[in-house]
Amino acid sequence: MKNRIIWDERQGLQEALERIGEGEKLNKVQPIGISFVVICKNEERCIARCVESLITEKQDEDEIIIYDTGSTDRTLELLDNYKNNVVVHKGEWKNDFSLARNAALRCAIKKWVFFVDADEVLQWGSTKTLKEFLYQMENVDYGLWAVCPIIEGFDHSKICGVPRIFKNDGSMRYFGYVHEEPRGRRCMEHVTRISISGINLWHDGYLEKVVKEKNKVSRNVELDLQMLQQEPQNVRWWFFYARDGREVLGVNAREKALLKVLALTQQGNDRDFRIKALSTLVELYIENGNLKKAIRYHKRMKAEAENLSDTKYFDVVLCIAKFKKELVELLYANKEYRENHFLEEEFGSMHSEGFHLDYANACIFYYLGEYQKANTILLRLREKGYRC
Repeated sequence: MKNRIIWDERQGLQEALERIGEGEKLNKVQPIGISFVVICKNEERCIARCVESLITEKQDEDEIIIYDTGSTDRTLELLDNYKNNVVVHKGEWKNDFSLARNAALRCAIKKWVFFVDADEVLQWGSTKTLKEFLYQMENVDYGLWAVCPIIEGFDHSKICGVPRIFKNDGSMRYFGYVHEEPRGRRCMEHVTRISISGINLWHDGYLEKVVKEKNKVSRNVELDLQMLQQEPQNVRWWFFYARDGREVLGVNAREKALLKVLALTQQGNDRDFRIKALSTLVELYIENGNLKKAIRYHKRMKAEAENLSDTKYFDVVLCIAKFKKELVELLYANKEYRENHFLEEEFGSMHSEGFHLDYANACIFYYLGEYQKANTILLRLREKGYRC
């Protein structure tokens, strides 16, 4: 196929496409209409650039829907500048992202829907790429599925597992107060995620300043807890609770949530969340100086995902951490010997006053990043004529 499949959750799409004749795949008799849908509230900082990117990408058969949930800043005033290109609907914010998305979904009239966040920008060429893929999928029976655009953050990190694009035929609706996801309307069925190259969003909603202004951390943790009450056996909510609560939850609460993810995925289900939980656990233990547990869970991580970049990163970080731990132990042992046992033995051949031991401690402080302490020792030794 023309567009490279980056990720296919079921891993059968390429084969399904190859079973269909090229002529059937590219039967473009009817143009494909897309409803670009944006939900917003108090987004004067970024709504204009979002809308302008959609207008640039919009084709004649498409529409742009804005669903405002109660803006009190200049958002609606700014949107008035685009009234010839967008349709604005108004609703009420009820602390439920899926409720807002589903209300906006009911406003869309095109065959396909593409949800774009107000703090995102649709990159040039994405609509053309998307429609080429949707034409190819016209005759593919792949159950419930959604396309995940590649979302690039302000720090150039990329994610490709957030479903935003799906058929607007009433078969799906959003579920979840936060970190919402489309599910099958009838029995809440899982929706297969597909990501292909060339459909890109740029996102800056998690800049530190924006997160603080919108109080995103506390809001997300509170909503994660509400979702855990609804679905206590769903690893999704346990993982996001631990991740979102990095700055507000205690170590024990985060550890408990991540261990719950591992317990719920021990049969091999939800491998993606399992690996993420292992990675977050290792990071948590390293940050809090629990090297023993960090090493234990890193071994489990290597057993399941040896070639993952996180695993390789922790190979290095844990090696450094173990080295630093050994240096600290050497430092204390050296200082204890210097203060209590040095003169009990016959003088060595290096320095009768033990300046070489002080120099060794300065080296340890240097490798530990304690440069001021290292320099203080070195200056004192130089003042006493010790060559170092």
